[in-house]
Amino acid sequence: MGLGMNATGWWRTVPVLVEANLRVIAFDNRGVGRSDRPPGPYSAAAMAEDALAVLDAAGAERAHLNGITLGGLYFLVASGFTLIFGLLRNVNLAHGSIYLLGGYFGYLTVDATGSWLLCFVAAFVVAALVGIVLQVVVFRRMEGQDIRQTLVTIGISIVLADLMLWGFGGNSWQIQTPVWLRGPMELPFVT
Repeated sequence: MGLGMNATGWWRTVPVLVEANLRVIAFDNRGVGRSDRPPGPYSAAAMAEDALAVLDAAGAERAHLNGITLGGLYFLVASGFTLIFGLLRNVNLAHGSIYLLGGYFGYLTVDATGSWLLCFVAAFVVAALVGIVLQVVVFRRMEGQDIRQTLVTIGISIVLADLMLWGFGGNSWQIQTPVWLRGPMELPFVT
């Protein structure tokens, strides 16, 4: 959750974990939601100490942490921007909207076919096709014009986001995790 969301952000995940007969402890980090707001700045080390204190107070001897996926998502988006700018010298600030568009098409695919793995292929293909169209139609005409690329891709991002809000609504959509991936799993070399 970090500082961007309170514990209610896990409202879809908690019932799945409870169904798997797991004890769930969801709490708000300091300065977020129903927690105290002590003076900052807040650090990852301080939030880790807070989490340990909550687990100790609850008498939990072991814990599985949920949230690494969100960190992986941030890494994926940031590394995508870095790669595109580093390799192609394109300032593409619309990559988040392209990622979201791929996600919506992934959802539609899994909804239509029931195939969880096929939705990843559909999301990738849609995002790749939009990226190729942007490269051919937009970026080739503005090579070396970083400020122009920045402004145009911010505009594209806003238009795409508004079109998706219009087409898909403002509700949160979630692709259900397959049974074989639900709950905690043991990973090698991780204690």
